[in-house]
Order: sequence, then C-alpha cells, then structure tokens
Amino acid sequence: MALKFLNKKGWHTGSLRNIENVWKAEQKHDAEQKKLEELRKQIQEERERSDKQERLEFLYESGLAVGKGGASEGFKALEAFPKNDDAPSTSSASASMVFFLFHLFMCSFLSILCMYLFIYIAKIRIFFFFFGGPKTKSLILLQQQSSVPGALFEDKPQSANDSWRKLHSDPLLMIRQREQEALSRIKNNPVQMAIIRKSVSFSL
Repeated sequence: MALKFLNKKGWHTGSLRNIENVWKAEQKHDAEQKKLEELRKQIQEERERSDKQERLEFLYESGLAVGKGGASEGFKALEAFPKNDDAPSTSSASASMVFFLFHLFMCSFLSILCMYLFIYIAKIRIFFFFFGGPKTKSLILLQQQSSVPGALFEDKPQSANDSWRKLHSDPLLMIRQREQEALSRIKNNPVQMAIIRKSVSFSL
C-alpha cells in the first residue's frame, strides 16, 4: 500500500490509460502485420502467374507446345542455323561414332559384369554363413597338428585361424578370384569374344 501513489504518475505501467495505449498500439501493429502478409501473398501470386505465363509463352514461341507441328517457327530457326564448312569428314565422324559406341558397350558390359560378380559373391557369403566353409586339406592338417600336446607353444609364424582367415575371408583375394573367373568365362565364350573382336576392328 505504500506504493499506491505511483498509480497517479503518467509513466506508471499499471495505470488504465497506459494499458489502453499499449493495447491500441498492439492492435495497430497486428492490423499492419495482416496487411503486410496479404501484400506478400498477392506479390507471390503475381510472381507465380507471371512465371507460368512466361513458361507458356516460351513453349508457344519455341514450338514445343502440344498440338504444334514439326515445322513450327522455333524449329525452322534451328534448321536455318548456318552449317560449319570445316565439318569433319564422314570417315572420321563414323570412326568417332564407332569409338563412342564401343566405349558405351564396354561400360555397360563391365557394369553388368560387376553387378553379377557382386551378386555371386553375396550368394557365396550367404552359403558360407549358413553351411560353413568347405574344409580344405591344409586346414584339416593344421587342426590335427594343433591338437598335439604342446602345439600351442611351437614357434610358428601364424596360427591355423590366421591362415584359414587369409585363405577364405580376404575380400580382395575373393574379388581377384571372381575377376579371373569372369575373364576366363568371357575368353571361353566364343559369342562374346566375337562381339569384342568386331568392336575392336571397327574402332581401328
């Protein structure tokens, strides 16, 4: 109650007159924000309309619109473009085309080969995961030697597990083996070799 005299001051925030002024200012600010938001929406809609109109005009001018024939003005302008007199001869053009087609064929062939290779490797890994890897003679001998008393204390460069792991779970070795198998399959397939020979003879 000692601070009741502050209500009589003009700057006090608790006076009704100041609260009313603040409320009016907030209402005015909200109204201005609504107007600004409406203006932003209108400007955005006008931009979208003008963009759509420009795109439609471009389509009609270039001759790409639906319903226009192949001999439209846009394509006539492209056909009327001056041709270069220094164009390469037909033999060099055909050679470059053959080289391009050979390159395209080899890229697609190698990508398909890699895909089959990865699928084959995945199948092998799944088989080994479920059924276990085949036991080789060297692995069996190493297991027999390691079962002898005192075999753990022998000086040997690697254990049986290390050698088996290097033989069977080295991914680079497996990839190299699969690549060699794929190359041997290609070399043994006369149809694929004939296609490769034709493409090489065309490129030369």
